[in-house]
Amino acid sequence: MTEIGLNCQKKIFLVDPDIALLKKIGHFLAEEFPDYEITAMASFDQVLEELEEGFPSLIITYLVNDSGQQVLPILKKNFKKSRRVETPIILTGTRAQFQEGEIEWKEGDVHLVPKAIRLPFLKSVVETCLSHAKKIQIKEIFLEKNDFLFHEGEFSNSIFVLKKGRLQVLHEAHGREVPLGVIGEGQLVGEMSFLDGKARSATVRALEECLVHELYLGDVQSFFKAQPPWLELLIQTLLNRLREANRKLEMD
Repeated sequence: MTEIGLNCQKKIFLVDPDIALLKKIGHFLAEEFPDYEITAMASFDQVLEELEEGFPSLIITYLVNDSGQQVLPILKKNFKKSRRVETPIILTGTRAQFQEGEIEWKEGDVHLVPKAIRLPFLKSVVETCLSHAKKIQIKEIFLEKNDFLFHEGEFSNSIFVLKKGRLQVLHEAHGREVPLGVIGEGQLVGEMSFLDGKARSATVRALEECLVHELYLGDVQSFFKAQPPWLELLIQTLLNRLREANRKLEMD
């Protein structure tokens, strides 16, 4: 099994050729968001080098680089190549530059901030972006045939989406493996343990080479607390019935 690290690290990439402005904003962000590492860069090329090591929670960069190119298409191409969840982007620039690049930046999680940056406004935009970045994080997992994705009895705060290949779901009973089913491309696996916090009720193994996305969706219990009480009860009832159905299946 080969794992590619999390695409969203607790970092903010800050890019601007104006060194004085870079220091001012960098110091401000460091004070307002102490849980994040602020990486300040004067050149956009440095961003591409840093992305080879991992993706940050947020990128703040100027709209047009020193060569007159719009940086957003370059970042989008890099995201697509790496098959990652797109990191939120804040673009800084003049009104004329924003109007000229309107077609390009109207896609994805992209926010515009005028070049004459007001720090309170910037703070609110950064908070919005970081809130989004926390929602979903993804790890890519490559499995060879007969590799295990996870084992029965393990605990986890993530779920999986099978992007390529086939996975077999197994349960150990009386010293033997009981096949419970096969997971196909595009299907979820591991969602029950994520939702109810209980141990994995089965083992999952690759039937062939597989590409799996492991999704970290945050604290599900905090989510439930913010919802009507009936929603958690409904989901818990469905989960209990699924687990009971699995137990009956293994006894047949």
